[in-house]
Amino acid sequence: PPQVTTDLARSIFYGEQFWKHGFDVYNLTPIQLDPNYNIIDQTTHQLAWPNNKYDYGVISLFYYALIGLLPFSNSTLIIIAKIMFNIIDIVTFFILVLLYPKNKEMPIFFWIVMIPFTSIEGQALSVTVLFFASSLYFYSRDRKHIAYIIVAIGFHWKYVTLFLLPYYILNDLYLYYSANEEQKQSFKDITKPILSFLGVF
Repeated sequence: PPQVTTDLARSIFYGEQFWKHGFDVYNLTPIQLDPNYNIIDQTTHQLAWPNNKYDYGVISLFYYALIGLLPFSNSTLIIIAKIMFNIIDIVTFFILVLLYPKNKEMPIFFWIVMIPFTSIEGQALSVTVLFFASSLYFYSRDRKHIAYIIVAIGFHWKYVTLFLLPYYILNDLYLYYSANEEQKQSFKDITKPILSFLGVF
């Protein structure tokens, strides 16, 4: 509980509507999608975002569309979505353990904050953090093309993941121009991850 989390309920609603209206969920308000739209904001006790349109990335839409296919009540779908987010938080926890091997406080702090937050609110932040952490992990292991690709995919979940891109590009350029001639990579090696990003993006 709570089994009615307004933001999550609305996202699942859009996922269900995707099978009827396709990508028009990006162009239509909830009332236009379904005149019987009745998700109530628990703080105002009015319809939740009745004039807004779906504004998250296409991978996010596909995720909620898959959940919307399940033959259960809305409250059960909310619980299922929260369980999936909790599983994602567990995966992120272990990625953070690998990313910060000498600083166990970071993963533990993440665990303490995110598990209750995810369980209660069911926010999509879990997946956003997974994209950030996994991209940083691969970047730190010098598998930069994978890190760039994860940023490109993450953008289509929630746009904020794109903030990693300037850091990667500037850092790669700094490493390239500060390296001595023996250590310097070819400029083609610098551009390969960016091309990987562009292809997926």
